[in-house]
Amino acid sequence: MLRSLKNIERLALAAEKYDVVIVPYTTSFFHPLNPFEARVTVRLITKLLKRAHVILYVYDSPVLRKLVFDGRAPLHAVEAEKQLFGAAEAIMVFNTYFKEFIRDVYGIEADRLIEFHLLDNYVKFTPPLHKTLGSPRKIVWAGNLSNLGSLPESVAHLRGAVLLAYGYGRVSSPLRRSVKYGGLILNEEELVRNISHADFGLLYYGTRASSYLIFGSSMKFSTYIVSGLPVITTSDAVYPALLVRRYNVGWVISNVEQLGDLLEEIDEVEYNRVRRNVLALSQKIRRGYFFKKALVSSIRRVSRR
Repeated sequence: MLRSLKNIERLALAAEKYDVVIVPYTTSFFHPLNPFEARVTVRLITKLLKRAHVILYVYDSPVLRKLVFDGRAPLHAVEAEKQLFGAAEAIMVFNTYFKEFIRDVYGIEADRLIEFHLLDNYVKFTPPLHKTLGSPRKIVWAGNLSNLGSLPESVAHLRGAVLLAYGYGRVSSPLRRSVKYGGLILNEEELVRNISHADFGLLYYGTRASSYLIFGSSMKFSTYIVSGLPVITTSDAVYPALLVRRYNVGWVISNVEQLGDLLEEIDEVEYNRVRRNVLALSQKIRRGYFFKKALVSSIRRVSRR
């Protein structure tokens, strides 16, 4: 309740002061699954949004998550998100799949939906230009530690490699021989500097989360890239896998059990060829290229109205 009121107060001040307001849509700003927020707060928010030209920056949707994971979502949440999206003049979304979801479910016109493709990461750290592939090969995995339990035994006992886990929560079972815990590092600048000494970044979400990953990527992808780490991901993480292939910044495997074989195949020449692409993309991400490009398109859109 208090959080909602503070957000409304900040939004009111912004709407009074600026002609164009960019609103990041996260559950910390507005949570449609909460009945109070869905029925009361959304009315106040949508009224305030109409006081200015509003660009909604959407990198997650609680309703979409609920539909993907549970097959249904509360009607009050769907209606609340529809009101929120309807009040924005431009909506920045991850990709075409996310765009189609908002268009089809909420009836939002396609020209109001602008794709930003991936999340930028505004760290000052610059990874080294040259790097030797390490031995043992160090693979970074970041996320909720409870998901480590779903890693197969073949990954927990990699030969000639070590998995460096960073994240929050509790490990569901004791860490195995080739898995080392690096800690929880909340400062993004410190995190990228710390993991830049590794060789690869592993995107592994488990089978349950992969169905949501057609609609977007995560900050993990951008964190690995700005750290100078080529990315390894599985093909069921559809959109992250698409990004890896599109920018040629890593490798896509059918399942995580193929990780050991892949590591044995990658030589120094191939590694540095891919890593050059990683460094080129990291420069764009650090400069906010993807957000700024989508924002310019959004501003042009609202200025025509």
